Amino acid sequence: AARLARDEKHRLVCMLASLEVELQQAHDGREGAQRRLQASEVALAAVERVAQERTAEVRSMQQAPVEVMSEMQERQTVLRSSASAVVERSEVLILGVESEEDREASGAIAHSDPSASIPLSLGARQVYRIGRVHLDAVTAADGPVPVVCCAILQNDGATPWPPGAAIVHASGGSLGLPLLPLGPLPPGEIA
Repeated sequence: AARLARDEKHRLVCMLASLEVELQQAHDGREGAQRRLQASEVALAAVERVAQERTAEVRSMQQAPVEVMSEMQERQTVLRSSASAVVERSEVLILGVESEEDREASGAIAHSDPSASIPLSLGARQVYRIGRVHLDAVTAADGPVPVVCCAILQNDGATPWPPGAAIVHASGGSLGLPLLPLGPLPPGEIA
């Protein structure tokens, strides 16, 4: 009877230890999920802040008088012939937990690729995909997903970029970023 009691006690101690390990793993998993959620919230806040800033800039530009817009169009015509930029590289995307990056999809795109036709028709000399994100159907239906990207551009022209230099969305969904002001940049420098 004493041996049975010892064996039962040993079995109960082992079960208790196993439950403690499972409880700790569950706790660690919850903390990891909380950290990922916090990181997603920070990324989302940054994206929302940038989107709000860009939206305000676009609205202020849309409210400019017709004379100013006409003058800006004339300057753009002159600048298009001399200003130039090339994408040097892009960094790994910063994503929310609900998405996954397709790392093979980023980089320069051949001019023969069908996705290059619109940028080339608008006068682009280079077509570059900063990244591609995969979402499952459920996540895509839930609404916005935070994505932060970084691309390094170089002024590869002979003249400085003007103060109004910007990346402007030209086709498809703008994903909350219709305009990204770059500002002035001397030849050979990167932004």
